[in-house]
Amino acid sequence: MERVAYVGMPTLSQKLLRENYGRVARELLSPLLALLTEAHRAFAGDAEKFHIILILALRMAEHPEAASLDLEQVESGLCDRLPARPTNVKSIAASSGIPEETVRRKVAALVRDGYVARRGNELTYTPKAAAELSEIRRLIIRSAAHNHRTVARLHGADEEA
Repeated sequence: MERVAYVGMPTLSQKLLRENYGRVARELLSPLLALLTEAHRAFAGDAEKFHIILILALRMAEHPEAASLDLEQVESGLCDRLPARPTNVKSIAASSGIPEETVRRKVAALVRDGYVARRGNELTYTPKAAAELSEIRRLIIRSAAHNHRTVARLHGADEEA
């Protein structure tokens, strides 16, 4: 796998995390492991389906109307429409590195499960997926909050030194 180099200079937070990785690795890895364990459960061990769902959810989140979504309504299943920024199999394959034929098969299964809507070649994340995958979203939010606290603590320790 190719290593990703920093674009420009690393941020202060990145520098602090690298310098203190041994001290904070457990704090960073624990929420990530919980997220991946739940994704493994939700997708019956199929990491590629999870990868595809993340891409479609990100496309939805990039829509300007996504900022006004009511999370309680989405998670309750009462939301019947999500903002849509459709994508297609070829684009998912190109951005994920998953072979196109594999993406096509996984998308067909996700459409059958009701997690992906297909209109011609356009694919979108569905309200059913948003509601039923709420535990994954909860763990993403938990991980973000946990990592924020870890970084804030490192910044505070840096200022105290």
